[in-house]
Amino acid sequence: MHEIVCLALTIFLESRGESLAGQRMVGEVILNRVASGRYPDTICEVVNQPGQFATHADVTYTDWEIRNAARVAIDLYRNHKPDPEVLWFFDPEEADPAWADELVPVAVVGNHLFLRKP
Repeated sequence: MHEIVCLALTIFLESRGESLAGQRMVGEVILNRVASGRYPDTICEVVNQPGQFATHADVTYTDWEIRNAARVAIDLYRNHKPDPEVLWFFDPEEADPAWADELVPVAVVGNHLFLRKP
């Protein structure tokens, strides 16, 4: 259960205000990292790596937003089919990370650009 809480909280923090598809994509990146063998083996370890995901909870939220993130997390946890190549995302309006230049865009969903290795 702790793993689902880590997933739900990170989905909420990274994609609040996004569509369901955007929230799912963020969750999929997290689960892809766990499955990839390149990152830690648990969701909580992946999302708590320094500088990787939003980890502060100093935001206001509604019960609906948290319940929605929890539903997304539970569904992904039960039904995720890993794609170990889609491991990164960022908001191009907020950041321009140098590491993104070496990756291939896969999709734009809401405010996020999702990427994989070439």
